[in-house]
Amino acid sequence: MQEYVDRLSPKFNDDDSYKYSLPPPPPDSSQLDSMASHPETPSIVLSAFSDPSPTTPKNKSEFISESLTSTLSNIYALFIITLGVIIYTGDFFYSVHISPIFSCVLIVIGLVYLVFLIAHINIIKYRYNKLNSKKEEDIEIVNNPNGNATHPNDNETNLLGKVAPLEESYQFTHGRHSGSFYLKLGATGFAIGHLIHGVLLLASQIQFYMDDKLDNDRCLNIMGIVHDMFNPLFCFLELYFIFNYSNIVILKYADIFGCSPVIMIPYLVDHYRLANLGFTHLIASSICFWISTIYRETHLSLTIYANSIYGNKSHRYSSTKVDKSIGLIDLESLYDATCVSSPAAIMIFENFSPYLFPFGVEFNILIVAFYYVIWSHIGRPIEEEQTPHHTDHQSVHSIEQDAENESPGNIVVHVDCHGSSKGLFFGLVFVVLMAANVILGFVLGNLGGDFTGYGYALKNHTKLWMHFFMTVAVIIAYKQSRSLDVNDHPISKLDDVFLYICLPAFFMETLLSLLATIVILNIVRCIDLVLMVIQVIIQTIFLIDGMRRCSNTKKLRRYKPGRDAVMFLLIANVCMWLFNTFSFKSPESVDERYEFYGKVLWTILGHVTLPLMMFYRFHSSVCLADIWYSVYKPSTYH
Repeated sequence: MQEYVDRLSPKFNDDDSYKYSLPPPPPDSSQLDSMASHPETPSIVLSAFSDPSPTTPKNKSEFISESLTSTLSNIYALFIITLGVIIYTGDFFYSVHISPIFSCVLIVIGLVYLVFLIAHINIIKYRYNKLNSKKEEDIEIVNNPNGNATHPNDNETNLLGKVAPLEESYQFTHGRHSGSFYLKLGATGFAIGHLIHGVLLLASQIQFYMDDKLDNDRCLNIMGIVHDMFNPLFCFLELYFIFNYSNIVILKYADIFGCSPVIMIPYLVDHYRLANLGFTHLIASSICFWISTIYRETHLSLTIYANSIYGNKSHRYSSTKVDKSIGLIDLESLYDATCVSSPAAIMIFENFSPYLFPFGVEFNILIVAFYYVIWSHIGRPIEEEQTPHHTDHQSVHSIEQDAENESPGNIVVHVDCHGSSKGLFFGLVFVVLMAANVILGFVLGNLGGDFTGYGYALKNHTKLWMHFFMTVAVIIAYKQSRSLDVNDHPISKLDDVFLYICLPAFFMETLLSLLATIVILNIVRCIDLVLMVIQVIIQTIFLIDGMRRCSNTKKLRRYKPGRDAVMFLLIANVCMWLFNTFSFKSPESVDERYEFYGKVLWTILGHVTLPLMMFYRFHSSVCLADIWYSVYKPSTYH
């Protein structure tokens, strides 16, 4: 046996050079038993030939249950999204619209689950505090004179048993991995715009209902009114949930239905299955609402355009080229003389809806990010994933600790603005110039005539210079940030996914716009489009690299290389988002893309690309805020 062990040991020559030899044949079972009993047999020898431990029946059962739950939940989400695309697309081709019914069903299911989850979290806190206070009052361990402890009675033991499951219900993460306050602030802004748009649409629907000249049975969709009433309520609840519980971790074996006698639901599924199904439904619903908002606004724009043509109304659409159809979409079918709305409703649709619908698009895609992060951590306790330096900073605590400590919440912000004063100053100059150009664009555009063309030219020149300065800034930021240290524990790759998803919209917008501008010879617009793509590509590279950096030396934390440029880029991306949202919507009389592609086709293409381009600007500002706040700290912070 010793001879066999010696053959596994490394051999060296007299000159300390390694002497290679062929590995010995694997030992049989009798040799392994003999080796295991030999006291001098290295443990690595036994581990090299021993079989891995088999999976226990309990682990097999848990794996099958978790795998089946996750797979079926994902299939359910894909089915809901596919069904939503079919239903929302059908609104273009059929007079009977069932999309409001489908959306209402999704909203009701989402409302029920969110209300249940919020109620369950608060019930868990209440029950823990109540049982914990009762335990302190009723359970006393009294030492005997001999020094032995008196055990609690049966009731006390049962009470302790009831407290134990509460410790495995929820956890809350903190620090960089718990969600950005800037991201929550952006979600609030999008939600406000989305709610305003929803209230205006509801007001217009109510006006249709009260208009005696309209046939309510023909022109009014009752389920559409119901949807416009439920949608703001659901939006408020989602906003409340992400502000209070976006950093929650739902554990696998939480007690669900036994928490309160108020919830009279049979104990059919555990928390893991219910949470997986619930959050995949919320993710799929948000994606469906995102698609619905794009379809709905496109349909509304084409309907207004059809009314302006076939209704013989004075309208800002003054192009001599009238598109009556494209493919399967017949523009004439969108006009109904008996359902022409009042001037007030037309004003809402024409003057406010084009500026407010992007808020709904971006809110629905942004809420997906919050739901995805929560869904990806279901049944995965944070302690098992944290490295030692994470626990030093108390990056996670249970719901009981949250209830006991009465912490002020997960929205606590401490800001160090050192090393970013120059970027802040130039960013504010950028804001002033952008706001002045937006106002001038509206003034010139509303004057009409040649002034409309001047407003469009001002808009193109403004975007060109904005893209130029942003390109210079992102090159400087990327060059300076390369001296930072590499972070071994970066945040979720969800930020990368959102950046990549938006890039095809830029490529599509640029290629289609270049084709029109080259034919019509708009040189400024061509340069602007090329520079925009270059800036977006470089910025994406910088963001993905920058979110994986840190500052482990005092020199880096003192000088903060690239922080001024990061601050400028943060403000500039917000300005670009505001500029694209609120700048004057150029009519087809001056926009060469309407002349080249036609009103109908470019309306569809613009509603597909513009929301993703605008979302890219906002999400870039979120990533830049995370870089500005986090990368100039040591890796132990992350």
